[in-house]
Amino acid sequence: MIKRALRSISAATLRPAAGVIVSLGSVFFARLPGMPIFYFFLTPQNTASVLTIHVLRKIQVTTGRRVIVITAWAFWPWDTAKDPFFRSFIKGLAPRVHYIWIPIWLQRLALKRVNLLARLILRHEDLYRPASLRSTIRYGTSSTMLHADILNHGSREVLYIPKSHENIMEARLEALGVPKDGWFVCAHAREHGWLRDMNAYESKLPAGYRHEQEDHRNVDIEDYFLAFDHIRSMGGTVVRVGDPSMKPVTGMSGVIDYPFTEQWSMLMDLYLVSKCRFVLGCQSGFASFPVAFDTPVLITNFTAIANTARFPYSNNIFLFMQMLEHESGKRLDMEHIYDPRLSTMSNSFQFDALGYRCQTNTPEDILEATKEMLNLIENDSFNHPRSTEQELFHQKRLDTLDRISSPEQRLGNDKYITLRSSESRISAAFAARYLSAGQSQTIGIQD
Repeated sequence: MIKRALRSISAATLRPAAGVIVSLGSVFFARLPGMPIFYFFLTPQNTASVLTIHVLRKIQVTTGRRVIVITAWAFWPWDTAKDPFFRSFIKGLAPRVHYIWIPIWLQRLALKRVNLLARLILRHEDLYRPASLRSTIRYGTSSTMLHADILNHGSREVLYIPKSHENIMEARLEALGVPKDGWFVCAHAREHGWLRDMNAYESKLPAGYRHEQEDHRNVDIEDYFLAFDHIRSMGGTVVRVGDPSMKPVTGMSGVIDYPFTEQWSMLMDLYLVSKCRFVLGCQSGFASFPVAFDTPVLITNFTAIANTARFPYSNNIFLFMQMLEHESGKRLDMEHIYDPRLSTMSNSFQFDALGYRCQTNTPEDILEATKEMLNLIENDSFNHPRSTEQELFHQKRLDTLDRISSPEQRLGNDKYITLRSSESRISAAFAARYLSAGQSQTIGIQD
């Protein structure tokens, strides 16, 4: 009872006082001449850290303020911290972002103390709220994919391969077998092996976590083969990216199985993404790399429809998975798929508990979307008006984002408010096939 009373008193005094102090302090420090922006703790995950650097570059260019990142080394394998080439490459991606590298033990200690303080003053949620352009101090645990509003503010800013590294990376590209005067597409099909077999990041997974809960995010590389054939028929080369735990691609001329070569590395991943015509991918962390370089990306097999808005640009094209009822095999209509409970869900076990399963995109769906992507690139038409079906999807997604972040719906996830500026688009060909007026307006289960 005493503990409950203390929490009530704290909620009535410390919480609002802390909120006022945080708000006024942020405005005050942001207006101080020459005041840099401090960012604490890159997420120890390659894709998330690169995307964070991308967001920080955009903030630095937009505000004109220096950005200082205080963090432990965030890139796996961890021994890359001792590689001068690797370190200078990372620094060169955004030259005006400055780094202060600290020991991992110090970062862990600081994280514990910051979280404890936030809980004591009942402002813990502030740590997980995406920062705005005006914020002076940023805390790096909230998803950087929730910064679509920052990335879409004004002109696009991208990461660049450091000029000091270009010659070496170009030589590695040639050694990989990519034609010097040709064009190529990167293709990524997610499997379990990155975390399960290779133990990437060497992190302790949450208690009760099973890799199978993300089965629906895995993709069979063979589903891309029709698209590969089309790319090769148009004169392109396919560079399959990923990691050595994946199922090899054999016997296909014009397809380079890059993870099984000596050129395989995170830095080469970034170089390939920065130079390719587009990335053909899926709902995986790798799909964030092309966003950082403003490289077009076609994302297949998306499940959580609201989360498609985490991809900010009009050259981010996606297909979603159909959802089927277990017993009947019938497909859920679009009104049900936009339900806030499903539109952010990304867990196979949860889908199964509701009586649903995901159906992957067909090779034909992926082929048609690939043709569409190549046409959009050829005609530089990503910003053309949306088709009727694309506009329908866009408006439905906006409605869903509003409902997710609405206090009236008791969901209150205000992170999703920052995604309303997203310009990512559903594939026009895919939408025309599956979002006709009859299909999108029928309520219930349909054939």
